[in-house]
Amino acid sequence: MPINVSGSAYFIQYQNFTKRLDWGLLFLRSQDKETLPVGYTDQYGNVVFVQDQLFKTVTNMLQADFSYPLDRVRSIRFHTGLRQDRLVEKATDTLSLVDAIPNTSNYTSLSRLEYVFDNTISPAINILNGTRFKFYSEYLYGLNNGNRSCYNLGLDIRNYVKLYKNFILANRFAYAHSDGNSEVEYLMGGVDNWISPKQAPNAQQPPADNYGFQAMTTPLRGYDQYARTGNNFAIFSTELRLPVLTTFMKRPIQSAILKNLQVVAFCDAGDAWQGFLPDAASLNSTYNYPTVGNPSPLGNVALSLTVPNSGGLAVGYGGGLRTSLFGYFVRCDAAWNIDGIRKPVIYLALGTDF
Repeated sequence: MPINVSGSAYFIQYQNFTKRLDWGLLFLRSQDKETLPVGYTDQYGNVVFVQDQLFKTVTNMLQADFSYPLDRVRSIRFHTGLRQDRLVEKATDTLSLVDAIPNTSNYTSLSRLEYVFDNTISPAINILNGTRFKFYSEYLYGLNNGNRSCYNLGLDIRNYVKLYKNFILANRFAYAHSDGNSEVEYLMGGVDNWISPKQAPNAQQPPADNYGFQAMTTPLRGYDQYARTGNNFAIFSTELRLPVLTTFMKRPIQSAILKNLQVVAFCDAGDAWQGFLPDAASLNSTYNYPTVGNPSPLGNVALSLTVPNSGGLAVGYGGGLRTSLFGYFVRCDAAWNIDGIRKPVIYLALGTDF
């Protein structure tokens, strides 16, 4: 159940580890409410006005996973699945009853191939030593609505260096490229599992026609979600993780809150852009919006809006605390950025690592 109680999600999963080839099945169903703008037209097909209407979004996905270990640290993994996205307009007023939008369903096949290397060990929660990386390729194919498709190539490299006892330096570099006639729009900003996330002003901009999917790209602390968007992204993060009490005390600590208490200093740098390589055109985002309401004597007028801080290298830095609370690993960060914000952005999130 989400915090705002506006939807729900559940899944059932089976994993088989009896042989060298690990495999599993997963069924996921989620539903939520979303407000989308709807344009209403007259008998001539002209848009008279635009009004937000309430929709229910439903996602059903069936996925199969396979993992074949080459040795103790290397493996090849394959995922394949079928996904249904359904959009249903809710009857909330007279307009939604009279001019109801037909329910739509999109079907997509998913395939993902990975090469994984992982020789890390974890002496404590959120503390690792060693290196792990992943190279992957994805192919997403739309089974209806024009057979739109895309492929994605990416990598994720993480290294953990022991400085003193469980005091470590953690580094991560990630990159991905999406191409095709229904690309993935990578949305940079914020952190994973952010409780009560905030979105940048350009979050309300409609995606370009060549985008068919969206994916969050984190962490980029010091920024809200949607701070950078594009079909490519690259991000580098570095953290100093210091378990406060267990590093300097030899006495056993029974309290999980004190035992897992960590102080973190971090810096994130990254960017997202359109096209294979970033250029001046991809770093400036200008969007055209038609006016809504009564047209002027000269006809409909288009406004050009340039969103500030919508392109270029983003760098955020700051510090935070980590600990276990009620069985969850909780992260709290305060971050600034090089764009000149005066008050830090506060992040409260769940989960370990970056």
